[in-house]
Amino acid sequence: MKDIIVGCVTEVIDLETIKMEVTQIVRNNGHHYDSEEKVRFHGFEYRLQKWNFIPNKRFLRAIMKGKGVMCLVGERDGQGYLEADVYPLGH
Repeated sequence: MKDIIVGCVTEVIDLETIKMEVTQIVRNNGHHYDSEEKVRFHGFEYRLQKWNFIPNKRFLRAIMKGKGVMCLVGERDGQGYLEADVYPLGH
């Protein structure tokens, strides 16, 4: 079963990566999470629609920065980033 973390997006790094402040760990299967994590999108869903293509960084920043997100975490990649399905909250 995948872990679930919730937090606020502090930075949009690129079209597939965000930095987030972790405010809540809903489900944890023994993994360690820092108070701030970099998350690479494994999947991205916005307004009940799965996005396979994000048009540009400005668009992503407008809908994500400062907003709450829920992440269904798979694993860490070689750079230490979390790979997760990302769901913006409150949109």
